[in-house]
Amino acid sequence: MLIAAVRWIGIILGAALSWFMAVGILMHLSVWGWHFIDLGLSWALSELHFLLHASEIDWTPPRYLAGSAPDISWSLHWTLMFALGGTAAGILLNCFTSLKSQCRREIGNVMWADSEVIPKGHFLDDEVRAIKKRFGAGGALEFRVVRTDAPIAFAMSAPFRSLIVMSSGLLNSLTPQERQWVMAHEMSHVKHRDSFMASVWIASMKALFAVRTMFVGLINLKIKIMIRLRIWASLIHLIVLFWKGVLSITNMGVRLGQLFFLVIDRWTARRIEFRADREAVAHFGVSPGVDVMKKLGGVGEPLFGGLFATHPKISERIVKMREKK
Repeated sequence: MLIAAVRWIGIILGAALSWFMAVGILMHLSVWGWHFIDLGLSWALSELHFLLHASEIDWTPPRYLAGSAPDISWSLHWTLMFALGGTAAGILLNCFTSLKSQCRREIGNVMWADSEVIPKGHFLDDEVRAIKKRFGAGGALEFRVVRTDAPIAFAMSAPFRSLIVMSSGLLNSLTPQERQWVMAHEMSHVKHRDSFMASVWIASMKALFAVRTMFVGLINLKIKIMIRLRIWASLIHLIVLFWKGVLSITNMGVRLGQLFFLVIDRWTARRIEFRADREAVAHFGVSPGVDVMKKLGGVGEPLFGGLFATHPKISERIVKMREKK
Protein backbone atom coordinates (compact mmCIF):
# COMPACT_ATOMS: atom_id res chain seq x y z
CA MET A 1 0.00 0.00 0.00
CA LEU A 2 2.85 2.39 0.87
CA ILE A 3 4.56 1.78 -2.47
CA ALA A 4 1.33 2.42 -4.38
CA ALA A 5 0.65 5.57 -2.32
CA VAL A 6 4.13 6.97 -2.99
CA ARG A 7 3.82 6.19 -6.69
CA TRP A 8 0.44 7.91 -6.92
CA ILE A 9 1.90 10.95 -5.13
CA GLY A 10 4.69 11.06 -7.71
CA ILE A 11 2.19 10.80 -10.57
CA ILE A 12 -0.13 13.49 -9.17
CA LEU A 13 2.57 15.98 -8.14
CA GLY A 14 4.69 15.37 -11.25
CA ALA A 15 1.67 15.79 -13.52
CA ALA A 16 0.51 18.88 -11.62
CA LEU A 17 3.95 20.47 -11.90
CA SER A 18 4.17 19.65 -15.61
CA TRP A 19 0.67 20.98 -16.27
CA PHE A 20 1.31 24.20 -14.36
CA MET A 21 4.64 24.81 -16.05
CA ALA A 22 3.37 23.99 -19.54
CA VAL A 23 -0.16 25.41 -19.44
CA GLY A 24 -0.28 27.61 -16.33
CA ILE A 25 2.81 29.60 -17.20
CA LEU A 26 1.74 29.74 -20.83
CA MET A 27 -1.63 31.17 -19.83
CA HIS A 28 -0.14 33.55 -17.25
CA LEU A 29 2.46 34.93 -19.63
CA SER A 30 -0.07 34.99 -22.45
CA VAL A 31 -2.62 37.16 -20.65
CA TRP A 32 0.05 39.37 -19.07
CA GLY A 33 1.95 39.65 -22.36
CA TRP A 34 -1.14 40.79 -24.20
CA HIS A 35 -1.95 43.12 -21.32
CA PHE A 36 1.45 44.81 -21.63
CA ILE A 37 0.91 45.15 -25.37
CA ASP A 38 -2.46 46.66 -24.55
CA LEU A 39 -0.80 49.13 -22.17
CA GLY A 40 1.86 49.97 -24.74
CA LEU A 41 -0.75 50.66 -27.42
CA SER A 42 -2.74 52.83 -25.02
CA TRP A 43 0.38 54.77 -24.04
CA ALA A 44 1.47 55.22 -27.69
CA LEU A 45 -1.91 56.62 -28.76
CA SER A 46 -2.01 58.86 -25.72
CA GLU A 47 1.43 60.26 -26.56
CA LEU A 48 0.41 60.69 -30.19
CA HIS A 49 -2.72 62.55 -29.11
CA PHE A 50 -0.61 64.87 -26.91
CA LEU A 51 1.97 65.56 -29.65
CA LEU A 52 -0.66 66.30 -32.26
CA HIS A 53 -2.49 68.60 -29.88
CA ALA A 54 0.73 70.44 -29.06
CA SER A 55 1.59 70.88 -32.75
CA GLU A 56 -1.90 72.21 -33.47
CA ILE A 57 -2.45 69.68 -36.24
CA ASP A 58 -6.13 69.43 -37.00
CA TRP A 59 -6.51 65.69 -36.47
CA THR A 60 -7.52 63.80 -33.37
CA PRO A 61 -6.46 60.12 -33.10
CA PRO A 62 -8.90 57.64 -31.61
CA ARG A 63 -8.89 57.28 -27.88
CA TYR A 64 -7.80 53.92 -26.52
CA LEU A 65 -7.85 52.82 -22.91
CA ALA A 66 -6.09 49.66 -21.81
CA GLY A 67 -8.16 47.06 -20.03
CA SER A 68 -7.69 46.16 -16.41
CA ALA A 69 -4.86 43.89 -15.29
CA PRO A 70 -5.66 40.17 -15.71
CA ASP A 71 -6.81 38.22 -12.70
CA ILE A 72 -4.20 35.59 -11.87
CA SER A 73 -6.86 33.39 -10.26
CA TRP A 74 -8.49 33.08 -13.70
CA SER A 75 -5.44 31.42 -15.26
CA LEU A 76 -4.92 29.23 -12.19
CA HIS A 77 -8.55 28.12 -12.35
CA TRP A 78 -8.39 27.22 -16.03
CA THR A 79 -5.03 25.50 -15.63
CA LEU A 80 -6.62 23.25 -13.02
CA MET A 81 -9.67 22.65 -15.22
CA PHE A 82 -7.53 21.75 -18.23
CA ALA A 83 -5.32 19.49 -16.09
CA LEU A 84 -8.22 17.59 -14.55
CA GLY A 85 -10.27 17.41 -17.73
CA GLY A 86 -7.35 16.49 -19.96
CA THR A 87 -6.03 13.84 -17.59
CA ALA A 88 -9.49 12.33 -17.10
CA ALA A 89 -10.01 12.20 -20.86
CA GLY A 90 -6.59 10.61 -21.32
CA ILE A 91 -7.27 8.00 -18.64
CA LEU A 92 -10.67 7.12 -20.13
CA LEU A 93 -9.09 6.81 -23.56
CA ASN A 94 -6.33 4.63 -22.10
CA CYS A 95 -8.92 2.39 -20.40
CA PHE A 96 -10.55 1.68 -23.74
CA THR A 97 -7.33 1.47 -25.75
CA SER A 98 -6.49 -2.09 -26.69
CA LEU A 99 -3.65 -3.62 -24.71
CA LYS A 100 -2.45 -5.05 -28.01
CA SER A 101 -1.84 -1.58 -29.41
CA GLN A 102 -0.05 -0.58 -26.20
CA CYS A 103 2.09 -3.71 -26.42
CA ARG A 104 2.83 -2.99 -30.08
CA ARG A 105 4.18 0.43 -29.07
CA GLU A 106 6.27 -1.26 -26.38
CA ILE A 107 8.01 -3.87 -28.55
CA GLY A 108 7.62 -2.38 -32.03
CA ASN A 109 5.56 -3.37 -35.05
CA VAL A 110 8.08 -5.85 -36.44
CA MET A 111 8.40 -7.83 -33.23
CA TRP A 112 4.63 -7.63 -32.69
CA ALA A 113 4.01 -9.09 -36.16
CA ASP A 114 6.26 -12.02 -35.24
CA SER A 115 4.33 -12.93 -32.09
CA GLU A 116 1.37 -15.17 -31.31
CA VAL A 117 -1.25 -15.70 -28.66
CA ILE A 118 -0.96 -18.97 -26.80
CA PRO A 119 -4.30 -20.72 -27.42
CA LYS A 120 -6.43 -22.37 -24.76
CA GLY A 121 -5.47 -25.96 -24.13
CA HIS A 122 -1.77 -25.30 -24.72
CA PHE A 123 0.36 -26.29 -21.72
CA LEU A 124 1.74 -22.73 -21.41
CA ASP A 125 -1.77 -21.34 -21.27
CA ASP A 126 -2.70 -23.93 -18.66
CA GLU A 127 0.32 -22.97 -16.57
CA VAL A 128 -0.29 -19.24 -16.65
CA ARG A 129 -3.99 -19.65 -15.82
CA ALA A 130 -3.20 -21.95 -12.91
CA ILE A 131 -0.80 -19.32 -11.56
CA LYS A 132 -3.43 -16.63 -12.12
CA LYS A 133 -5.84 -18.64 -9.99
CA ARG A 134 -3.25 -19.06 -7.24
CA PHE A 135 -2.67 -15.31 -7.16
CA GLY A 136 -6.36 -14.51 -7.20
CA ALA A 137 -5.87 -12.06 -10.07
CA GLY A 138 -9.10 -10.94 -11.71
CA GLY A 139 -10.08 -9.99 -15.25
CA ALA A 140 -9.39 -11.49 -18.66
CA LEU A 141 -5.81 -12.54 -19.37
CA GLU A 142 -3.95 -13.05 -22.63
CA PHE A 143 -0.56 -14.76 -22.85
CA ARG A 144 1.55 -13.88 -25.89
CA VAL A 145 4.94 -15.18 -27.05
CA VAL A 146 7.30 -13.03 -29.12
CA ARG A 147 9.72 -14.86 -31.41
CA THR A 148 13.08 -13.38 -30.49
CA ASP A 149 16.19 -14.55 -28.69
CA ALA A 150 16.18 -11.44 -26.50
CA PRO A 151 15.13 -12.13 -22.86
CA ILE A 152 11.74 -10.37 -22.73
CA ALA A 153 9.06 -10.69 -20.06
CA PHE A 154 6.57 -8.02 -19.03
CA ALA A 155 2.94 -7.53 -18.06
CA MET A 156 0.46 -4.84 -19.07
CA SER A 157 -2.79 -4.17 -17.25
CA ALA A 158 -5.95 -2.16 -17.70
CA PRO A 159 -9.32 -2.37 -15.93
CA PHE A 160 -10.73 -5.89 -16.34
CA ARG A 161 -7.98 -7.17 -18.68
CA SER A 162 -4.28 -7.97 -18.69
CA LEU A 163 -1.56 -9.15 -21.04
CA ILE A 164 1.61 -11.09 -20.26
CA VAL A 165 4.36 -11.22 -22.89
CA MET A 166 7.40 -13.48 -22.90
CA SER A 167 9.97 -14.12 -25.61
CA SER A 168 10.62 -17.53 -27.14
CA GLY A 169 14.32 -17.09 -26.38
CA LEU A 170 13.62 -16.65 -22.67
CA LEU A 171 11.12 -19.54 -22.56
CA ASN A 172 13.55 -21.90 -24.30
CA SER A 173 16.33 -21.04 -21.85
CA LEU A 174 14.27 -21.78 -18.72
CA THR A 175 13.44 -25.00 -16.94
CA PRO A 176 9.75 -25.64 -16.15
CA GLN A 177 10.28 -24.45 -12.55
CA GLU A 178 12.08 -21.29 -13.71
CA ARG A 179 9.39 -20.62 -16.32
CA GLN A 180 6.65 -20.83 -13.71
CA TRP A 181 8.64 -18.55 -11.42
CA VAL A 182 8.87 -15.88 -14.14
CA MET A 183 5.15 -16.27 -14.85
CA ALA A 184 4.46 -15.79 -11.14
CA HIS A 185 6.62 -12.68 -11.08
CA GLU A 186 4.65 -11.17 -13.97
CA MET A 187 1.37 -12.31 -12.40
CA SER A 188 2.24 -10.22 -9.35
CA HIS A 189 2.33 -7.17 -11.64
CA VAL A 190 -1.05 -8.21 -13.07
CA LYS A 191 -2.56 -8.69 -9.62
CA HIS A 192 -1.48 -5.24 -8.43
CA ARG A 193 -2.15 -3.54 -11.80
CA ASP A 194 1.35 -2.05 -11.67
CA SER A 195 1.52 -0.97 -15.31
CA PHE A 196 -1.80 0.88 -15.05
CA MET A 197 -0.22 3.56 -12.85
CA ALA A 198 2.35 4.32 -15.54
CA SER A 199 -0.48 4.42 -18.08
CA VAL A 200 -2.18 7.15 -16.02
CA TRP A 201 0.99 9.25 -16.24
CA ILE A 202 1.29 8.65 -19.99
CA ALA A 203 -2.37 9.59 -20.47
CA SER A 204 -1.88 12.82 -18.52
CA MET A 205 1.19 13.77 -20.56
CA LYS A 206 -0.58 13.02 -23.86
CA ALA A 207 -3.44 15.29 -22.81
CA LEU A 208 -0.94 17.94 -21.70
CA PHE A 209 0.83 18.05 -25.05
CA ALA A 210 -2.52 18.09 -26.89
CA VAL A 211 -3.68 21.12 -24.87
CA ARG A 212 -0.30 22.80 -25.25
CA THR A 213 -0.42 22.26 -29.01
CA MET A 214 -3.85 23.90 -29.06
CA PHE A 215 -2.55 26.97 -27.20
CA VAL A 216 0.49 27.27 -29.47
CA GLY A 217 -1.82 27.01 -32.48
CA LEU A 218 -3.98 29.86 -31.16
CA ILE A 219 -0.90 32.01 -30.57
CA ASN A 220 0.38 31.34 -34.09
CA LEU A 221 -3.07 32.21 -35.46
CA LYS A 222 -3.03 35.59 -33.69
CA ILE A 223 0.44 36.33 -35.06
CA LYS A 224 -0.65 35.39 -38.59
CA ILE A 225 -3.66 37.71 -38.28
CA MET A 226 -1.36 40.54 -37.18
CA ILE A 227 0.84 39.89 -40.22
CA ARG A 228 -2.20 39.95 -42.51
CA LEU A 229 -3.32 43.23 -40.99
CA ARG A 230 0.16 44.62 -41.67
CA ILE A 231 0.81 45.51 -38.04
CA TRP A 232 4.24 47.06 -37.41
CA ALA A 233 6.92 44.52 -38.34
CA SER A 234 9.06 45.44 -35.33
CA LEU A 235 6.12 44.77 -33.01
CA ILE A 236 5.49 41.37 -34.61
CA HIS A 237 9.17 40.43 -34.26
CA LEU A 238 9.06 41.45 -30.61
CA ILE A 239 5.95 39.32 -30.01
CA VAL A 240 7.49 36.31 -31.79
CA LEU A 241 10.65 36.66 -29.69
CA PHE A 242 8.52 36.88 -26.56
CA TRP A 243 6.61 33.69 -27.41
CA LYS A 244 9.79 31.78 -28.21
CA GLY A 245 11.03 32.67 -24.73
CA VAL A 246 7.71 31.62 -23.19
CA LEU A 247 7.75 28.25 -24.96
CA SER A 248 11.36 27.66 -23.89
CA ILE A 249 10.36 28.28 -20.27
CA THR A 250 7.39 25.91 -20.54
CA ASN A 251 9.59 23.21 -22.12
CA MET A 252 12.01 23.44 -19.21
CA GLY A 253 9.05 23.32 -16.82
CA VAL A 254 7.65 20.15 -18.38
CA ARG A 255 11.05 18.49 -18.17
CA LEU A 256 11.28 19.49 -14.50
CA GLY A 257 7.89 17.90 -13.79
CA GLN A 258 8.88 14.77 -15.70
CA LEU A 259 12.16 14.55 -13.81
CA PHE A 260 10.30 14.85 -10.50
CA PHE A 261 7.94 12.04 -11.56
CA LEU A 262 10.75 9.81 -12.83
CA VAL A 263 12.76 9.99 -9.61
CA ILE A 264 9.74 8.92 -7.53
CA ASP A 265 8.36 6.47 -10.10
CA ARG A 266 11.67 4.68 -10.63
CA TRP A 267 12.19 4.40 -6.87
CA THR A 268 8.77 2.78 -6.46
CA ALA A 269 9.24 0.66 -9.60
CA ARG A 270 12.34 -0.96 -8.10
CA ARG A 271 10.41 -1.78 -4.89
CA ILE A 272 7.59 -3.18 -7.02
CA GLU A 273 10.13 -5.53 -8.63
CA PHE A 274 11.26 -6.65 -5.19
CA ARG A 275 7.62 -7.29 -4.27
CA ALA A 276 7.03 -9.32 -7.45
CA ASP A 277 10.17 -11.35 -6.69
CA ARG A 278 8.98 -11.89 -3.12
CA GLU A 279 5.55 -13.12 -4.21
CA ALA A 280 7.06 -15.42 -6.86
CA VAL A 281 9.36 -16.86 -4.18
CA ALA A 282 6.36 -17.44 -1.90
CA HIS A 283 4.74 -19.63 -4.57
CA PHE A 284 7.70 -21.31 -6.32
CA GLY A 285 10.70 -20.95 -4.02
CA VAL A 286 14.04 -19.15 -4.02
CA SER A 287 16.18 -21.46 -6.16
CA PRO A 288 14.28 -21.02 -9.47
CA GLY A 289 14.33 -17.24 -9.00
CA VAL A 290 18.07 -17.14 -8.30
CA ASP A 291 18.71 -19.36 -11.34
CA VAL A 292 16.64 -17.04 -13.52
CA MET A 293 18.61 -14.02 -12.31
CA LYS A 294 21.91 -15.78 -13.05
CA LYS A 295 20.74 -16.59 -16.58
CA LEU A 296 19.81 -12.96 -17.12
CA GLY A 297 23.35 -12.02 -16.10
CA GLY A 298 24.02 -8.31 -16.46
CA VAL A 299 20.71 -7.51 -18.14
CA GLY A 300 18.98 -4.70 -16.29
CA GLU A 301 22.01 -3.56 -14.26
CA PRO A 302 21.31 0.18 -13.82
CA LEU A 303 23.63 3.14 -14.31
CA PHE A 304 24.04 6.28 -12.17
CA GLY A 305 23.54 4.28 -8.98
CA GLY A 306 20.18 3.09 -10.28
CA LEU A 307 18.49 6.49 -9.77
CA PHE A 308 16.44 6.22 -12.98
CA ALA A 309 16.44 2.44 -13.35
CA THR A 310 13.13 0.59 -13.53
CA HIS A 311 14.69 -2.60 -12.12
CA PRO A 312 17.09 -3.12 -9.21
CA LYS A 313 20.50 -4.66 -9.72
CA ILE A 314 20.29 -8.40 -10.26
CA SER A 315 22.79 -8.92 -7.44
CA GLU A 316 20.45 -7.01 -5.08
CA ARG A 317 17.46 -9.06 -6.22
CA ILE A 318 19.31 -12.30 -5.49
CA VAL A 319 20.29 -11.05 -2.02
CA LYS A 320 16.68 -10.03 -1.27
CA MET A 321 15.32 -13.39 -2.40
CA ARG A 322 17.81 -15.34 -0.29
CA GLU A 323 16.87 -13.24 2.74
CA LYS A 324 13.38 -14.77 2.50
CA LYS A 325 14.66 -18.29 3.10
